[in-house]
Amino acid sequence: SDVYKRQDMDNLFQKSWPKKETIEVDVFQTRQAEIANHKKIYDKHIRSVLEKNEEDEKAFGETVEEFSLLVGNYEKLLAKYIAALDNFSNLSELQGYLRKTKEAYNPCTLRCYLSLIHI
Repeated sequence: SDVYKRQDMDNLFQKSWPKKETIEVDVFQTRQAEIANHKKIYDKHIRSVLEKNEEDEKAFGETVEEFSLLVGNYEKLLAKYIAALDNFSNLSELQGYLRKTKEAYNPCTLRCYLSLIHI
């Protein structure tokens, strides 16, 4: 009885062998090729993202340097304006001075704003 069971199992195995090959060729190899293709696309995407990230970091560093210069220059100018406040004796002189300080402030903020847009 044990011999018959083994023969039956061998017969079933031999009958299913062509199905295994068909499945391997039709499904497994096809899926394996799709996965390999996806990996190539993924690797290409990662490379492009890393390159873009490097470019963005460089641009950001340049913008930070530019901002530092703009803010540093504006701070010096503002300190100069604050030091000069004691020299005015009437309201009209102070109003004229206020206009000068606003004119100095606007280009600084405008350049900072334009630089932020380009980031």
